[in-house]
Amino acid sequence: MNRGQTWAKEEVECLIEIWADEHICAQLSSTHKNAEIYSIFSKQMRERGYLRSVEQCRTKTKKLRQQYIKIRDALSKTGSSTKVKDKFVWYDALDKILGTKPDVEPVDIVESFEDTETVEPSQSQDTDYQEGRTPKMTPTSLGQLSP
Repeated sequence: MNRGQTWAKEEVECLIEIWADEHICAQLSSTHKNAEIYSIFSKQMRERGYLRSVEQCRTKTKKLRQQYIKIRDALSKTGSSTKVKDKFVWYDALDKILGTKPDVEPVDIVESFEDTETVEPSQSQDTDYQEGRTPKMTPTSLGQLSP
């Protein structure tokens, strides 16, 4: 049981295991500074034999998340080596937790395109054709009707 700031490998693994819980992930994705959620971390860590305070759990998850994002961003750059990933042993475990969540990137992407709506002939134009008259051409109907 380590009361200092240095975390043993087993403690970090335990913290990540708690973090991977769906309920915990859902709560943290909506509020990152929720003391109630980090108290759950602390309680579950204690139940597993690791005495970590709420603040220690919050700080550790924050640091792990920052390191994950740093490595992920480095990997996304052209010409980057996967050796960067190997330097952070928790990358794959955190990618399962954080990999599908945007951090600063927009959730919705809006595309611009021209509206290519086809204008249907009006009823009066249909009647003109049926009665053998030439329909009156309007700017909206030009090029869409053939006499």
